[in-house]
Amino acid sequence: MGICASGVLMAQEKDSRGKDFWFTFIPNLHVNNPETDSLYIYVAASEPTNGTLRYKGRNGIWRTIVINIPDPAKVFTYRVYWYDIELQGDTESNGQNSSGNQAEAVAENVFNVSTDKDVTVYALNQASTTSDAFLVLPTDALGKDHYVLSYNSHRNGSVASTGNTPSQFAIVATEDNTEITINPSAPTSKRSSSNPILTILNQGETFLVQASMTVGDGSGDMTVTRVQSTKPIALFSGQQRAIIPIKNSE
Repeated sequence: MGICASGVLMAQEKDSRGKDFWFTFIPNLHVNNPETDSLYIYVAASEPTNGTLRYKGRNGIWRTIVINIPDPAKVFTYRVYWYDIELQGDTESNGQNSSGNQAEAVAENVFNVSTDKDVTVYALNQASTTSDAFLVLPTDALGKDHYVLSYNSHRNGSVASTGNTPSQFAIVATEDNTEITINPSAPTSKRSSSNPILTILNQGETFLVQASMTVGDGSGDMTVTRVQSTKPIALFSGQQRAIIPIKNSE
């Protein structure tokens, strides 16, 4: 389950249409047939426009795709294989291992959409057992003070066949030298504490935070974590694979 948080919108009117967008994909659960799982980007326009879709993954190398929308009745769609592009944290996903954990470390897994005219951008993280979709807000609609909205973690044994799936969120910086202060609402996976986390990100850098899975029932929840920054950021939050209710009814 993925959620995009917008921050506080003040002063001038802001909406979901724009010409510049920064976003990332928080970890999904890739099991059964991970080789068919993909990340999708959709760009919709109300008038013909051109632009670029840039993205990079763990290797830090930009790839650029030309966006051409001559007919506004048609949505531009781009699909890319998820592996090494999506952020990786604590995972039960096939083909990944703990050595690739990017939680609480500066990463470069990011997407940027830039267009000549205003567009709307949607994203989908599609997996065989769980898929997440979200609306991406443009850079001019982002803020500097956010509260995370997520869902409780699941720990193996608390709900049958779920594995360990944490509550989580990720930050994307839109400008260089962005100072970030995170006040976690629960212990995090890397620190096993809820002490403040301080970091500095440059444009296009990302930072993933996941709840600690050491709690017996997996109830760690990043909801109401406060994230403050010196420059506008994009924030994406959710749960790696939410199952409701969290516990068996027995």
